[in-house]
Amino acid sequence: MFRETVLLFSVSLWAAANAATLPCVNNGKCGCDVKDPSKNNATVTTVDLNRVTSQDGTKPYFDAPGAGGFDYMINPCMPLDLGDPCNPKQEAMGCQVSKGNKYEIGRVDHLDWSMNNSVIQAHFQTDPSDKNARQTFLLIHCHEPGTGPDKPTLKFLTEGPGGHYWLDMELPDEYCKPVQPSKKTGTSSGLSVGSVILICLLVVIVLYLSIGMVFKKVRMGATGMEIIPNRDFWGGLPGLLKDGTCLIFGCCGTRDNYEKI
Repeated sequence: MFRETVLLFSVSLWAAANAATLPCVNNGKCGCDVKDPSKNNATVTTVDLNRVTSQDGTKPYFDAPGAGGFDYMINPCMPLDLGDPCNPKQEAMGCQVSKGNKYEIGRVDHLDWSMNNSVIQAHFQTDPSDKNARQTFLLIHCHEPGTGPDKPTLKFLTEGPGGHYWLDMELPDEYCKPVQPSKKTGTSSGLSVGSVILICLLVVIVLYLSIGMVFKKVRMGATGMEIIPNRDFWGGLPGLLKDGTCLIFGCCGTRDNYEKI
């Protein structure tokens, strides 16, 4: 009992620690799919950052003014081309820019996703192997129709120690629409009611015969064919099925045959 209590307590602690942050699964296309565990992990929302990415690296999609005279150039899915170190060679998606200074703050190919309540987080790094690497956190808010901005916006929030940057991204609903479940065509993989009934019937028959044979052999000392419970009934079952089928489909032909049955 003590072991089970400790195990339950440990699981509860783990669940509490992980309840706030849910996975937003990277779909490999500079976006993430929000899964609903209550619906067999079906995708309920898809965020696609390609829609807020400029194809011209010299003109980043977002330019958000920040503290200390810095601007934050963000182009989530395509490398920037703003001069060293914010260049395509570095795969830089973000650049902190001031007069005469540029700092790379994240790379296109170093992207992780998570979700905290209704806020989706895109996490970019410059070098995951470097504990002092600069990192950018985009906090993405998906708005319901008529409640958010008319177009995507990006706002600088704060800079943390060690070169960690938080920016707030507001997206209209069409940029992260829920995915509607597709209608299945063809045969369904689920069992029909008839299949379930047949399976249950087969299980009952097998159990009946198994338990009956063991009982007759152990308690009654039966041997050979005598161990089959209700052997006469099972022996006559094929004939009964034939007669029943003939009656249902009218193959008996005459009233005399019906009376005979």
